Amino acid sequence: MRFKKIYLEITTNCNKNCDFCGGTTRKGEFLSTENFENRLKQVANLGERIYLYLAGEPLLHPNFADFLKIAETHGVSIGVATNGLLLEKQFYALLSPALAELNISLHSAENSEEYEKLTNLALSLAEKRADLTINFRIWNDENLTKIGAQKRKIADNIFLHFAAPFSWGKNAEAQTNGFCYGLQSHFGILCDGSVVPCCICKNGEIVLGNINEKNITQILSSPRTKAIAGGFSRRVLVEEVCQKCEFIRQKFGASTSSATGFAIEQERGTSILNAKPN
Repeated sequence: MRFKKIYLEITTNCNKNCDFCGGTTRKGEFLSTENFENRLKQVANLGERIYLYLAGEPLLHPNFADFLKIAETHGVSIGVATNGLLLEKQFYALLSPALAELNISLHSAENSEEYEKLTNLALSLAEKRADLTINFRIWNDENLTKIGAQKRKIADNIFLHFAAPFSWGKNAEAQTNGFCYGLQSHFGILCDGSVVPCCICKNGEIVLGNINEKNITQILSSPRTKAIAGGFSRRVLVEEVCQKCEFIRQKFGASTSSATGFAIEQERGTSILNAKPN
């Protein structure tokens, strides 16, 4: 049982209010160091990379540098997405060898001076960390996505990544046919311990269990989790939240062709359908 990505949220707090993000309705919270290490140990061997966000700005966490040191101790590959406003403050923490991927949203820059500062800091990081992949993200911009590619290489370890606009909202009408990478290539753990199938559920719309109450293997092996994952594999949307998910409609449409199905099989991680509890 191995996933491409596991989202381990460390805070729900953020220092920006970007339109494309969607925010969260949950209370402001910082994950404790003890809970971070306990959760990291549980998921370390389940994912190719652990991403320290779902909602919130990870660089805002007062123990962010300590978290990277803990990840380094356990040999875990870490990914981070940030609005970039705290790159300078966390610059030396970001030099940690545990950090393998840094995604920077260019939407946070409100003027040319901020944009220049953000990009220069990222370039300085790239010079000091040739092994660190840096993605500049421009999402939900219709004009930029018309050029026909989702990712363009700027330098050896720096890329420009953009995606078409999408909605975090729900559709009034349910559909039962569709697909999602949730529980196929990734899942998430919210600050309060709730385990969710994807980032669209960052407000806890679907909670599969709580890692404070059960270990992650038990949660991923539960009947509900298997039903959701099995439904995605058959192109069937089991949960009402999934049936009304606007992102699923925009990303995959109401049905999935065999060609797209093959691409999905190539993209997703190992299925959890045969997972057994400890």
